[in-house]
Amino acid sequence: MISAEVLKKFGYPETVIKEYPHWWLLVAPVQHTLGTVLLIAKEGVQSLGELSEASFVDLAIVTQELEMRLRETFQVDRFNYLWLMMATREVHAAVIPRYAGEREFQHRTFTDPGWPKKPNVDFTHTVSQEFSAQLIGRLRNVFNAE
Repeated sequence: MISAEVLKKFGYPETVIKEYPHWWLLVAPVQHTLGTVLLIAKEGVQSLGELSEASFVDLAIVTQELEMRLRETFQVDRFNYLWLMMATREVHAAVIPRYAGEREFQHRTFTDPGWPKKPNVDFTHTVSQEFSAQLIGRLRNVFNAE
């Protein structure tokens, strides 16, 4: 099981959007583009190859729902999954929604300065705690609606 220390680094439990059997989905503390989220494996391993078969089966379900829900909510054009695991070695991915044009949310305009090339991870949208709470709330509603 992944350590509480690692989870806290990503804002757990406040930033959790949805919990799956083998994964957590969290709003990323850094918004490279609108709706940047983190997928965190519960197993606490340090390599994709160490994940159980059950985690991979669950990952397919998670990514299908993630892409469907974020497309519906923000009209995402494409998704980039970054499995870097450098500063935090446990298996996790930053999922960066990609946009060909601007997107609006909560009276703010968001851009994707790297489009159509690789995501510009040096660029971040500065967001307040209030904005983050609104984004978390919106995505919790979207991901947990029946």
